[in-house]
Amino acid sequence: MSIYLSSFYPLICTKKGKEAVSKNPLYPFIDGSCRREPDFENKFPPITGLCRPGFAKRLNPDDLIIYITNKKGIGSHYLVAILKVIDTTINHKKTEQWYNNKKLKTPNNIMVNSTNPNSLDKTHQITGCEKCIKDSETIKQWDKEYNERARLNPKVAICEVWKKHLYLNKPTELNDKNLNKIFTSGHGTMNPHTLTDIEWNKFQNWLNSAITKSNY
Repeated sequence: MSIYLSSFYPLICTKKGKEAVSKNPLYPFIDGSCRREPDFENKFPPITGLCRPGFAKRLNPDDLIIYITNKKGIGSHYLVAILKVIDTTINHKKTEQWYNNKKLKTPNNIMVNSTNPNSLDKTHQITGCEKCIKDSETIKQWDKEYNERARLNPKVAICEVWKKHLYLNKPTELNDKNLNKIFTSGHGTMNPHTLTDIEWNKFQNWLNSAITKSNY
């Protein structure tokens, strides 16, 4: 089993994203792209190569992935989810079949004909929190790029929430001080690194303390 630290830009990282939350029944700490990566609202959130090309290739059953927010737009990191890999598939079409066999809705980040990108008003309206999304045509381009990434990096890791650690409304802050204490080997999340045993133990100690204080 390997354990990874990854990050994402939540919906509320921009003004447009905050407006989306206020106008739609959306959780503030879901992913804010047109293809939720991962789709935390699904019972079995899959991890693909849409936002971290190559990452899904490294994942195997029983691996754990810790998801925290990036700081941009919200001022700090927050722990949103811990996912456990339960299965892998060779491509997005096979992944769709996996969900169909269980009579479940195919998650938004699986690039098949049965899924569609989120509309502009339900995103943070940025790609990589750098380029602004201006209109529906840009959404088409955004989605086109995701299709290409899915073609080049087809493997999918299907996950479940590990021990109920999913906080889409009010996650616990993981500030820089604690982050640097826990992840002593660095915490770059663009290419998620494998946690050492020491880091994992430190993280679990922090998590238990945070849960006690927050009364989750």
